[in-house]
Amino acid sequence: MKKIFITFLLVFALVACSNDSEKEEKQVEEPQVEEQEAEVNEDEPEEEEDEPEAEADEDDEGSAWDDLKNQDNIIGKSDKDYSEVSTKPSEVRNDNTGNWRKVTLAEDIDFEDYAKSYQELHMEEGETHFIVNFNRKTTTVINEFNSLLYVDIHEYVEKEEHDANKIGSGMVLINYVIYPDGDIEELEE
Repeated sequence: MKKIFITFLLVFALVACSNDSEKEEKQVEEPQVEEQEAEVNEDEPEEEEDEPEAEADEDDEGSAWDDLKNQDNIIGKSDKDYSEVSTKPSEVRNDNTGNWRKVTLAEDIDFEDYAKSYQELHMEEGETHFIVNFNRKTTTVINEFNSLLYVDIHEYVEKEEHDANKIGSGMVLINYVIYPDGDIEELEE
């Protein structure tokens, strides 16, 4: 019985000693963690409170898309003002969706350079727009999806602008995606 009691005391003493040493280790480690956090906070630049939130949101939006962009395929910016062209969209005959609009023009322009401005001026959510350019003999199809503007340039088909069943039916020549910051990326097939 004495042996059991002595064994019990030894086990109890060992457990108590190990708990004390663990507490001491934790107390020693905690200040190191606080010091590391203080060092990290010192390295971080302080935020300027005077900066408007709208500018920060625009920067975040632009940089968020940068990860998706293929920088090698960025061909320019869609930053020209469509109001200089001044042709307004009209409805497409025989359109069953009610969401199709067309513009006919005879100017020698690269429409993708005007697409962002055109979108802001004339497009509403869920619409598809067709830009028939008689000078270039192309029909540009524009759709917006998840804040991206998709611009597909097709060969013009004779009299396609008169019927929803024919408009935009020509062979695809080139595809672009235009990001919210205006970057135009040529899509590879």
